[in-house]
Amino acid sequence: MKAFPEPVKLRSAMNCSGAATRPFMEVDLETLNRRLDERPEKEWGGKKAELELIARLQRTKEDIPQNGMIIDATASIAHVVDEIIRLSETNKI
Repeated sequence: MKAFPEPVKLRSAMNCSGAATRPFMEVDLETLNRRLDERPEKEWGGKKAELELIARLQRTKEDIPQNGMIIDATASIAHVVDEIIRLSETNKI
């Protein structure tokens, strides 16, 4: 993972419709279910209604705008951070 002397600020690029382009973390269903199974009921995503919403959003991707940037969150944390920084440095987010 890259080291920076100061915090990196992510920029939002505006498209012609005015919606901000931003990264969305995506994991496969197996990884998502494993992570949710480990979550206590008191945390968001631990209750049945929340799990149903998460499952629907995972399946339909209805919460991701057409111009949303997908980042593979099954990769290592270092890779995910580097990808966000790379996109930020190229003004894509």
